[in-house]
Amino acid sequence: MRLNGWQRIGVLASVIWAVVGPIYVMNKDIAYASKQASVSMHLCYEAGEENCLEQFDKTYAASRSIPRGWVGWAILVFVPIVAAGFIGWALVALLAIRVG
Repeated sequence: MRLNGWQRIGVLASVIWAVVGPIYVMNKDIAYASKQASVSMHLCYEAGEENCLEQFDKTYAASRSIPRGWVGWAILVFVPIVAAGFIGWALVALLAIRVG
């Protein structure tokens, strides 16, 4: 089965996303969680409270929006690829209806 130009672009974009996308998104998620936790820890130290490190850990865990490990990786790889596939299929179907 030969792929047309748009299908090749879709496959290439999917492969690039599968390799680069989750790394980028996870790094952004970790950076956001670290920033939130560090602000929380700074406020904890300013208030003179004890157990600021525990506060840091709790805030960091609560600020992470992507599950750790293979589950988070699989979600980040497959959900956008499947969604883009459905959107592409819908656009092709709409254009076929409009033209036909």
